[in-house]
Amino acid sequence: GDYDDKFWSKISSIIMPKWNQTVGTKDGLKATVIIKIDNKLVKSKFDLKTPEELKIFLIVLAQINADDDEFKAHKIHIKELENLTGKKKNERQLKAIADKMLKKTIFVEDLNGWTGYSLFSKIRYIRKEAVLVISFHDELKPFLLNLKENFTKAKLENVLGLKSNYSIRMYLLLKQFLKIGKREF
Repeated sequence: GDYDDKFWSKISSIIMPKWNQTVGTKDGLKATVIIKIDNKLVKSKFDLKTPEELKIFLIVLAQINADDDEFKAHKIHIKELENLTGKKKNERQLKAIADKMLKKTIFVEDLNGWTGYSLFSKIRYIRKEAVLVISFHDELKPFLLNLKENFTKAKLENVLGLKSNYSIRMYLLLKQFLKIGKREF
C-alpha cells in the first residue's frame, strides 16, 4: 500500500542515487513507471551478466502496458542507454550489445523441472532515429502480460539507480518478499 511505497522510496533515497532521466520512448516513459514481473521470473536464473543488460531488460519491460495482449516492439533511445551506462556508444558497440542480448535466456523452474526461454526475438537499430527497437520473445507472454496475481511490482527509478546485478536482483527479491511475506534463499 501507501506505506510500502513510502518505505521503499525512503530506502531508495538513502542507498541509491536518483535517476532523473526520461527513459525509453520518444513520448517520454518516465522513470517513475512501475514495472510488473511474474514471481516465477523474479526467482528464476537470468542470463543477464551485466547491470547494463539487466537494465535494458527492465527498461523494455517498463514499456509494457498492463492491458497488452501481445508484445509490441519497444524503443530505447541511444542517449538514454548512454546516460544509463555513462559511456558513449558507437554502432559497433551497439551491435555487440544486440548480439549479446539476443543470446540471453532465462530458466523458470516448476514442479516437474525447468524450462529455458530466449528473452528477445529481435533487436533492430534505426540510425536515423538513434534507437534500438527490441521485441520480447512471444513465449514470455504468460510472465509479462496481463499479470493479475503472483507478480512483483517495483519503481523503475529504484531499479535503475542500483549499480550491480546483485543489488538489482536482491531488490526485486525483497520487493517480492514484501508482497508474499516470505522468501527462501
